[in-house]
Amino acid sequence: SYGIWLYNEGNGKFHWKKLINPCIISILVVIIFLLADIRLPEFLTDTVQAVGNANTGVRMIYLEALLYFSDIKTVLKQKEIYLGILVKMLFFPFATGWVLSFVLSDEIMRGTLVLLADLPTMTIIPILAKEGGCEGEYAAGGTMVTLAASLITIPFISFIL
Repeated sequence: SYGIWLYNEGNGKFHWKKLINPCIISILVVIIFLLADIRLPEFLTDTVQAVGNANTGVRMIYLEALLYFSDIKTVLKQKEIYLGILVKMLFFPFATGWVLSFVLSDEIMRGTLVLLADLPTMTIIPILAKEGGCEGEYAAGGTMVTLAASLITIPFISFIL
């Protein structure tokens, strides 16, 4: 929500209405339920869980449709995508590992956090970009490129760890 606000209106004006969306409302409801120790009936829990399980598939279908109807070749010609890969998928995981080596003694936890730092761009980013009227094609291309790059960078980072 904050990132969308920065991209759309980075002019210094803050609008609370932009931060109120279904995700934020859901998070607040969950926090209230956790603090009040409220438990949902089993049929509601099962329903919410089924919808949550379908979320990944629906997101992938949307992302694939976005990629299909986009001019990805133009996006792939932009050099900043590849610079972003170097920073996000190599520099950032190495920097994370280096910083964590001073803080965490548990190698498994440190390795897990470094691998999490090396994961591809979340598939929700192109959806949010398109929904927010931003460059959905560019975001989809970035997601696709980081996904392809992760086939190389994740084994590489795992080997180095």
